[in-house]
Amino acid sequence: MKKSTKELLYKSVYREIFYYADTKLLELTFLEGTTDYTDDEFKKEELIFSAFFVYKKVHIFCVNTIKLDYIIIPEIQEWLEKTVNPIFVKSEMRKFAVIVSQNVFSKVSIQHTIHKLTKNNPPFKTDYFEDREAALKWLLE
Repeated sequence: MKKSTKELLYKSVYREIFYYADTKLLELTFLEGTTDYTDDEFKKEELIFSAFFVYKKVHIFCVNTIKLDYIIIPEIQEWLEKTVNPIFVKSEMRKFAVIVSQNVFSKVSIQHTIHKLTKNNPPFKTDYFEDREAALKWLLE
């Protein structure tokens, strides 16, 4: 990725969100410690995060879930589908890259959640990657 202005939009003990204005890229990275996430904290931060899609007119999105230890249970998956997914669909997002852990349980949980969010053929492409460089290369093609 070429040199770009990186703007920190949000940071907590669980995640950080950066925005790159020149490419309209939103990048969410989960941090160590997400094992302690409560469902209410996760939902609160998802609402904060999803507001940036509208505010910043995001075109491409990268989420790094490698350090995400929070298990997204079916009830939270349904909440995401009803609450966050409509924001994704209505946004200007064109591509959605998901960086997944090699941990089988974590990987399956994330892929199942993303599948629920993209099952109705949203107006953006989604793909999975094992590292940030490959994800960014695909997003910027």
